[in-house]
Amino acid sequence: KELCRRLLNGPASDYYLVGVIGAGGGETEEGCKVLGDLEDFFDVVAREKVAAVFFGGDVPDQVLLDLVLECDIKGVEVRMLPSALELMASKVYADEALGVPVFALRQFRLTGFNRFIKRAVDVGAAGLLLAVFAPACALTALVIKLTSSGPVLYRQVRVGQDGRRFEFLKFRSMRQDAEAETGPVFASANDERVTLFGRFLRRASLDEVPQLLNVLKGDMSVVGPRPERPYFVEKFVSDVPRYVERHKVKSGMTGWAQVN
Repeated sequence: KELCRRLLNGPASDYYLVGVIGAGGGETEEGCKVLGDLEDFFDVVAREKVAAVFFGGDVPDQVLLDLVLECDIKGVEVRMLPSALELMASKVYADEALGVPVFALRQFRLTGFNRFIKRAVDVGAAGLLLAVFAPACALTALVIKLTSSGPVLYRQVRVGQDGRRFEFLKFRSMRQDAEAETGPVFASANDERVTLFGRFLRRASLDEVPQLLNVLKGDMSVVGPRPERPYFVEKFVSDVPRYVERHKVKSGMTGWAQVN
C-alpha cells in the first residue's frame, strides 16, 4: 500500500505504476487500478507491456515461486516487498539451543579484534590529547579556583553502555550547587548559573576536556552518543521510541548530534 501511494503521489522515479493484480476489482483504497486476479497475471503483463513486478502480500509460496520463475524466463524484473519477519531475518544467524537448530537475532556490537582496535584508538587519542591540553588544563584549573568558590572539577552520575552508571567529569562552569533550587534541568543559552569564565569554557568546549580521563578509564569512548543523567534517561526511555539502543555502545565525548 505504501509503495502504491508513493508511486502515485510521490516524486518522480524510474517506475510508472500500471496497476495491481490480485486485489479484487475496481480500484484499491490508494487509487491503484486493479488489472485482474493472479490467474490473469501473465495476460496482464503481456497486455500492459509490464517491465517490472513487485510481489507483496499473501501470495502462496508455490504460486509465488511459479510466477517468479516464469517472470525470469520472460525477462520481467522481479522485486519482493519484505514482511516484518523477513526484514528481521536479514539480522539473523544460524545457532543451536541444546542441539536444536535455531535462528538468533544478530547483536550489532564490537567484539574480539574490532573491540580491541576501538579501545586502542580511544586510549591513544585520549592520551595524546591530554598531553597536548595539559598546559591549558593547568591554567583553566587555576582560573576556576581564583574566580569562583567550589571545586575545579564537576562530577556527575551519567548512564553509559548497558545502563551502567559512572562518574562523569567536567571543568566546573557553573556556580557551586547550581541545581539546589531548580533540580535537574538542561542549561540554557543565557543561563544565569554559568560563571563568566564558565561561558568562555563552554563556548570553546574546554569544559569537556576532563572527559578524556573517562575515556582512559573505559567509561566512555572518544566518539559515541552523549551520556545523560539517570533522571533524563528515565524520561527519554518513556518518551522516545528505542532510546535504550543508545546504550548498546559506549557513550562518547562527541557524536552525530554534536556535528549536526
